[in-house]
Amino acid sequence: MKKTIAIIAFFCMGLMAGAQTSVWDGSRTIWTRGNGAENTPYLIESAQNLAFLAYAVNKGFDMRGLYFRLATDIDLNGSEDQQWIPIGLGNRWFSDDGCDRGYPGPGFTATTVFRGHFDGGGHTISKVFVNYENAGVFGNIQGVQEDEPAVVENLIVTSGYIQGSCCGGIVGLVGSYTLVSHCWNEATVDGSGDAGGIVGRYSGNHNNLLCCANKGRIIGKNAGGIVGDGTVTIEECYNEGDVSGIYAGGVIGFGMQRVVYISNCYNTGDVVSEGTGGISSAPARWAAGGIAGFLFYGTSSISNCYNVGSISSLGAAGCILAYGNNTILENNYYISACSAGGEGLALSEGYMHTQEFVENLNYAINVWGVDANGTNSGYPILVNNYPLFNLLVRPNDETLGQVHIVKRPNSESSSATVIAEPFEGNFFLNWTVNGQVVSTANPYTFVVDKDIELVGNFQGTGVDEAAEQRVSVSPNPTKNTVNIGCENMKGVSVYTLDGRMAKTYDGLNANAFTLDMSDVPQGIYILRVETREGAVVNRRIVKE
Repeated sequence: MKKTIAIIAFFCMGLMAGAQTSVWDGSRTIWTRGNGAENTPYLIESAQNLAFLAYAVNKGFDMRGLYFRLATDIDLNGSEDQQWIPIGLGNRWFSDDGCDRGYPGPGFTATTVFRGHFDGGGHTISKVFVNYENAGVFGNIQGVQEDEPAVVENLIVTSGYIQGSCCGGIVGLVGSYTLVSHCWNEATVDGSGDAGGIVGRYSGNHNNLLCCANKGRIIGKNAGGIVGDGTVTIEECYNEGDVSGIYAGGVIGFGMQRVVYISNCYNTGDVVSEGTGGISSAPARWAAGGIAGFLFYGTSSISNCYNVGSISSLGAAGCILAYGNNTILENNYYISACSAGGEGLALSEGYMHTQEFVENLNYAINVWGVDANGTNSGYPILVNNYPLFNLLVRPNDETLGQVHIVKRPNSESSSATVIAEPFEGNFFLNWTVNGQVVSTANPYTFVVDKDIELVGNFQGTGVDEAAEQRVSVSPNPTKNTVNIGCENMKGVSVYTLDGRMAKTYDGLNANAFTLDMSDVPQGIYILRVETREGAVVNRRIVKE
């Protein structure tokens, strides 16, 4: 609670936006809903809210223990004239006017890092344009300790250009005690140093990267489809983007004196080592590998992975690993057309399309599935990390409320969860597909087994004036009960101001009804009275 009060006191209040896709205009406003707790996170409902989060972190506000959830798709409208300033610059500072003032000078201890929990909610961020030292949607994240990690999850970057000396599609630089999971990137990442589809560089320990994917073009000195460089555990990730660098890998590019554990990952992108400017003292001055480029002086491992991308290098090359001492390789495969060879078993394309190959990959843990829909050109997919079907949600009227995907489908039999949030005074009615009602639940959880467009339907505050005059409600405010009078009453419902149903009674067929409010918390509610003629009356009631 102290952090909630502090953050509101520290910054000016802003306005809430309700559009389904929020386009950034370069301004920033503080969020207005949520309290930062795990069950009631701060809701980032606009591009301006997201920009305010970056501003707050870069001013040095400590976000440890605070939870944030993205509640809408974001269009950052990026260009040279409107560049995104990453959330957590790490080694730079903002002045009160919000301008980047660069390095603070001698004796500065970097605190401009994101230490909280950010849930992208399965929403997208498009048209990112970044050019900073630590570049990404997030510049620098770092946890506090093992049981208090910094978390970024469920975030999708669909387009953009990210440039810097340490850059990633999601995060540029990561310290220790972090979790990045279920994130996807399709932006181009172009780094002068470390570049990764998800994370540019891991500089600390106790870091995990799970169920992430990259489809963007990755360019850098140490370039990886998922991670450029660092100590990290990478599980159930895949890369489809082309990767080029001095040290390049389909999953990770470089790991000198690092410990890297890679399991259940695959690469389909082409990997190229440009072969200039490598480390002169290294046994391989340049390297390109289907899964990893260069792993040296660290006890690392690669297991249960496959590569079908082409490998090109004038130096070290390998269809799985280009160069690595003290690296354990187990149960790895590559397509026989890959001419770089190396450790792992070469297989024909035809065999790599079979159920038997999937079973070989699943020998230790059951995370692989057959590509039944041809979304991965017939090669095995990671069932916890592959969106097989498209799920779209929209409101019937954007002026009445908004809808969000809380959990996206990630496998053929997985479920999705959506939530409807009416604007104040309105009500959620139901979910429909092609005009047919499929549920009145809110939140609504269902299995996605095909492409689907779900419409969340809301009702406005318009009422029958004659019915309005016939309804009586007393006492109001109340402590326990409310007496409702209305001729031919059919139903009575009570909603919270954000549209959640607190209680409901249907089939009354009465002219009077006593509503028990003793079991609901104190607060303001909307009372909805429906007559048998179909008229609806909404009244605001207060529970003391």
